[in-house]
Amino acid sequence: MPTIEKENYLKALYKFDERGEGVTVTALSRLFGVSKSTVSNMLKEMSKLGLVETQAYKPIFLTEAGRQIATEIVAKHRLIETFLVQVMGFEPDHVHQIAEELELPPVKVHCSILAEDAIKAAVNDYRAKHNAKEGA
Repeated sequence: MPTIEKENYLKALYKFDERGEGVTVTALSRLFGVSKSTVSNMLKEMSKLGLVETQAYKPIFLTEAGRQIATEIVAKHRLIETFLVQVMGFEPDHVHQIAEELELPPVKVHCSILAEDAIKAAVNDYRAKHNAKEGA
Protein backbone atom coordinates (compact mmCIF):
# COMPACT_ATOMS: atom_id res chain seq x y z
CA MET A 1 0.00 0.00 0.00
CA PRO A 2 1.31 3.48 -0.82
CA THR A 3 2.46 5.89 1.87
CA ILE A 4 0.13 8.71 2.97
CA GLU A 5 2.11 11.11 0.78
CA LYS A 6 1.76 8.87 -2.26
CA GLU A 7 -1.94 8.42 -1.50
CA ASN A 8 -2.35 12.20 -1.49
CA TYR A 9 -0.60 12.48 -4.85
CA LEU A 10 -2.74 9.66 -6.24
CA LYS A 11 -5.93 11.38 -5.04
CA ALA A 12 -4.86 14.69 -6.57
CA LEU A 13 -3.92 13.06 -9.86
CA TYR A 14 -7.19 11.14 -9.83
CA LYS A 15 -9.18 14.38 -9.66
CA PHE A 16 -7.42 15.66 -12.76
CA ASP A 17 -7.78 12.24 -14.38
CA GLU A 18 -11.56 12.32 -13.82
CA ARG A 19 -11.67 15.48 -15.91
CA GLY A 20 -9.41 13.95 -18.56
CA GLU A 21 -6.61 16.37 -17.73
CA GLY A 22 -2.96 15.85 -17.07
CA VAL A 23 -1.31 17.90 -14.35
CA THR A 24 2.01 19.70 -14.19
CA VAL A 25 4.75 19.64 -11.59
CA THR A 26 4.04 23.34 -10.99
CA ALA A 27 0.34 22.70 -10.31
CA LEU A 28 1.15 19.89 -7.86
CA SER A 29 3.77 22.08 -6.21
CA ARG A 30 1.16 24.79 -5.62
CA LEU A 31 -1.49 22.31 -4.53
CA PHE A 32 0.70 20.70 -1.88
CA GLY A 33 2.70 23.81 -0.96
CA VAL A 34 6.04 22.14 -1.63
CA SER A 35 8.92 22.80 -3.99
CA LYS A 36 8.95 21.58 -7.57
CA SER A 37 11.95 19.40 -6.76
CA THR A 38 9.98 17.72 -3.95
CA VAL A 39 7.17 16.98 -6.42
CA SER A 40 9.64 15.75 -9.04
CA ASN A 41 11.28 13.40 -6.53
CA MET A 42 7.90 11.97 -5.51
CA LEU A 43 6.89 11.52 -9.14
CA LYS A 44 10.15 9.68 -9.85
CA GLU A 45 9.36 7.26 -7.02
CA MET A 46 5.80 6.82 -8.25
CA SER A 47 6.99 6.31 -11.82
CA LYS A 48 9.36 3.54 -10.67
CA LEU A 49 6.36 1.90 -8.99
CA GLY A 50 4.42 2.12 -12.25
CA LEU A 51 1.81 4.52 -10.85
CA VAL A 52 2.34 7.56 -13.09
CA GLU A 53 3.49 8.42 -16.58
CA THR A 54 5.92 11.32 -16.73
CA GLN A 55 7.92 13.01 -19.46
CA ALA A 56 9.96 16.19 -19.19
CA TYR A 57 7.80 19.29 -19.67
CA LYS A 58 4.68 17.19 -20.35
CA PRO A 59 1.55 16.70 -18.22
CA ILE A 60 1.58 13.86 -15.69
CA PHE A 61 -1.00 11.11 -15.95
CA LEU A 62 -1.90 8.07 -13.88
CA THR A 63 -1.04 4.69 -15.33
CA GLU A 64 -3.74 2.01 -15.31
CA ALA A 65 -2.20 0.61 -12.11
CA GLY A 66 -2.09 4.09 -10.55
CA ARG A 67 -5.68 4.74 -11.58
CA GLN A 68 -6.82 1.46 -10.03
CA ILE A 69 -5.15 2.22 -6.69
CA ALA A 70 -6.37 5.82 -6.74
CA THR A 71 -9.92 4.64 -7.49
CA GLU A 72 -9.82 2.36 -4.45
CA ILE A 73 -8.46 5.12 -2.22
CA VAL A 74 -11.05 7.65 -3.40
CA ALA A 75 -13.89 5.10 -3.14
CA LYS A 76 -12.98 4.33 0.48
CA HIS A 77 -12.70 8.05 1.24
CA ARG A 78 -16.15 8.69 -0.26
CA LEU A 79 -17.58 5.72 1.64
CA ILE A 80 -16.29 7.20 4.91
CA GLU A 81 -17.82 10.57 3.98
CA THR A 82 -21.16 8.90 3.18
CA PHE A 83 -21.07 7.02 6.50
CA LEU A 84 -20.33 10.22 8.40
CA VAL A 85 -23.24 12.07 6.76
CA GLN A 86 -25.91 9.40 6.49
CA VAL A 87 -25.27 7.31 9.56
CA MET A 88 -23.43 9.60 11.98
CA GLY A 89 -25.38 12.76 11.09
CA PHE A 90 -22.49 15.06 10.20
CA GLU A 91 -23.04 18.01 7.89
CA PRO A 92 -21.84 17.28 4.33
CA ASP A 93 -19.66 20.40 4.31
CA HIS A 94 -17.62 19.09 7.26
CA VAL A 95 -16.96 15.46 6.41
CA HIS A 96 -14.16 15.79 3.85
CA GLN A 97 -11.67 17.07 6.40
CA ILE A 98 -12.82 14.55 9.01
CA ALA A 99 -12.35 11.70 6.52
CA GLU A 100 -8.89 13.07 5.67
CA GLU A 101 -7.96 13.07 9.37
CA LEU A 102 -9.22 9.52 9.80
CA GLU A 103 -6.87 8.48 7.00
CA LEU A 104 -3.79 9.80 8.83
CA PRO A 105 -1.66 7.83 11.28
CA PRO A 106 -2.14 6.95 14.10
CA VAL A 107 -5.93 6.90 13.59
CA LYS A 108 -5.82 5.75 9.98
CA VAL A 109 -8.94 3.82 9.12
CA HIS A 110 -7.89 0.55 7.55
CA CYS A 111 -10.91 -0.39 5.47
CA SER A 112 -10.36 -4.09 5.32
CA ILE A 113 -12.91 -6.04 3.36
CA LEU A 114 -14.86 -6.73 6.56
CA ALA A 115 -14.77 -3.12 7.78
CA GLU A 116 -15.69 -1.80 4.35
CA ASP A 117 -18.59 -4.27 4.13
CA ALA A 118 -19.77 -3.27 7.62
CA ILE A 119 -19.77 0.42 6.68
CA LYS A 120 -21.62 -0.32 3.43
CA ALA A 121 -24.18 -2.40 5.36
CA ALA A 122 -24.70 0.44 7.86
CA VAL A 123 -25.20 2.95 5.03
CA ASN A 124 -27.61 0.60 3.23
CA ASP A 125 -29.52 -0.05 6.46
CA TYR A 126 -29.81 3.69 7.06
CA ARG A 127 -31.05 4.23 3.49
CA ALA A 128 -33.62 1.43 3.81
CA LYS A 129 -34.98 2.83 7.09
CA HIS A 130 -34.97 6.36 5.70
CA ASN A 131 -36.79 5.28 2.52
CA ALA A 132 -39.32 3.29 4.57
CA LYS A 133 -40.11 6.41 6.64
CA GLU A 134 -40.61 8.47 3.48
CA GLY A 135 -42.92 5.81 2.01
CA ALA A 136 -45.06 5.61 5.15
